[in-house]
Amino acid sequence: MCRVNHGAGYVTWAGFAEDGFRLTADVDLLKWYASSTFAQRGFCSKCGSSMLFCSKRWPGEMHIALGALHGPLDRAPDAHVYHDQQVEWVLTDDSLEVINAEQPL
Repeated sequence: MCRVNHGAGYVTWAGFAEDGFRLTADVDLLKWYASSTFAQRGFCSKCGSSMLFCSKRWPGEMHIALGALHGPLDRAPDAHVYHDQQVEWVLTDDSLEVINAEQPL
């Protein structure tokens, strides 16, 4: 779903506590799309950029597409999620934890 939504081999998200998340610019442009029965995606209705993701799998979290952020993030990636569904032309060679789709969280 992430590949199709972003038109890329993978997407990098940063997860934050939902109750501590606040969108401050152009809030009226944010629209939500139910991409499945368990998840929804937030996007900019002006330019179409995919920005946010929330899911029943990670209740209480808001995920922000790192490509949508302006400026640096104060943390590094810590896991590959849905790694079992990666495309064969994307290679990962690192020591990050791997969380596959069938693994419970």
